[in-house]
Amino acid sequence: MAENTVYTIAGAGYVSGRSVGKGPVGTRINSSRSQQISNASSFTKNRHGLLTDGRYTVSKEAMKPHVYTGNGYKSIFYKTVNAEEVVLRAARFADKYKMWVADGSGGFKAKVQANVNVGTLGNGRTTNTINVYRNSNNILHGSPGTPR
Repeated sequence: MAENTVYTIAGAGYVSGRSVGKGPVGTRINSSRSQQISNASSFTKNRHGLLTDGRYTVSKEAMKPHVYTGNGYKSIFYKTVNAEEVVLRAARFADKYKMWVADGSGGFKAKVQANVNVGTLGNGRTTNTINVYRNSNNILHGSPGTPR
């Protein structure tokens, strides 16, 4: 993924295809269409009580430092944000736009922008960026992240 590419994931189950910047092969992407890529009914809980879409599963344990009850030194999602669902949606978006990059430990990571702020960084600044992390077993966790 090109460093200056900006993708946006919109709320309520809709993903905006509007991207501005250079794509991976140097083409300019600028589309204003929006499309629904998922809805809440496509998410279920597995037998362990973890949110899944059938491909990815969100790790509650890995998400703990980034939910509203976080320790204050990490970025945290707003309590009004369903962090697990947002992370699943961001992972689907990262798939669709081929945003995953190797993280150096056998997993992958992606940075996805939402159309609204989703939380605060450790320094207290608000952010609309979601960092998503995926291991080799398609287990996810995420956090509010620093915009590019």
